[in-house]
Amino acid sequence: MLDPITLEAIKDLIPESTRELLFNPAANEVGKGIGALLSMLFSPLLTLNVIEKQKLAKFADKIANKVNNIPEEDRDFDKPGLALKALEESQYQISNDLLQDMFSSLLASGVNNQKNEDITPRYATVLSQIGFKDAVFLQELNNQEGRSFPIAKSRHTYDVTGSSFQDASDPFLCNEGDEIKRVPIESVDVLQSLGIIKQEEFLAIAEKEFQNKYELLDDYLRNKDKGGKYYIKIIPGVIHPTNFGNHLLDCIFE
Repeated sequence: MLDPITLEAIKDLIPESTRELLFNPAANEVGKGIGALLSMLFSPLLTLNVIEKQKLAKFADKIANKVNNIPEEDRDFDKPGLALKALEESQYQISNDLLQDMFSSLLASGVNNQKNEDITPRYATVLSQIGFKDAVFLQELNNQEGRSFPIAKSRHTYDVTGSSFQDASDPFLCNEGDEIKRVPIESVDVLQSLGIIKQEEFLAIAEKEFQNKYELLDDYLRNKDKGGKYYIKIIPGVIHPTNFGNHLLDCIFE
């Protein structure tokens, strides 16, 4: 149960339904367990003003709503370590609404027996190491057809064989709305290093619906780069999740 001081601090900021699920001694096992972990981990931070009570209240409410959406027969607190790890790693990330959403979804996935079989503490550790811009890119990737971005970059070649060349542009992507924009290399580097995504060159997505996007990228890069004394070669590629990344996205996005 949440200690009285902490509950008093946030009780007026959370709905009755959240108090009942997480902080009521008569709540179900999952609710009581999460409420106890919230108390243990966040009460000291709240006392020291490390986090804002409004942010904690909002986070608690998101957790409660997502746990409530799990069918009762699928709620499972047999792996309390997953909830503990998710809450531990979330402590310094909940000031951001998008990361709050991701952590609360991961926590709910960890107490859902339809999802938690393959979840390990690594999921929370990885999520704690991404920043807001990385999270925005992940969210956009998750919303793409097939969770894939077609990408391309231009290369200058100085003879017809292409043996002498120089990359002339950063890679660009074409999203679901056919908008072309620069690939956020910094975020891609972070997400690749964490094993969430892959960026691959000389590999085009074969599905027909993506061909138009590669054509748009080709036209954009050639028009952007015309006029020099060189041949222009367009290098196609793709950004997509790894197997681990796909399962992580299943757990952090509803």
